[in-house]
Amino acid sequence: MIKLTGSEKQIAWADSIIGDALKTIELNKTRVSNEYPEGAYKAKELNIWDTIGTQYNDALSQLEKMPKNAAIVIDKRDTFGPDGIIYASNQMEKMG
Repeated sequence: MIKLTGSEKQIAWADSIIGDALKTIELNKTRVSNEYPEGAYKAKELNIWDTIGTQYNDALSQLEKMPKNAAIVIDKRDTFGPDGIIYASNQMEKMG
């Protein structure tokens, strides 16, 4: 997790948003690993989730450098939360 700044309430809420998103990434990686048959499609799906995880952590690293970053996470919760993660995976799958 990153170091969040803001009020205690903001930090708790932002921490929850980020935690839910990271959990979404890990649960989907596990689901693909356990449920998909070996092959190109499974490899593609795992690659999508690995890429999303890397990009999300890169975004968190950049966010950590910003002042009052908890408020940013809250304001952008559609992007930083689980819904944004699922949206990103759907877009990556459409791209090929």
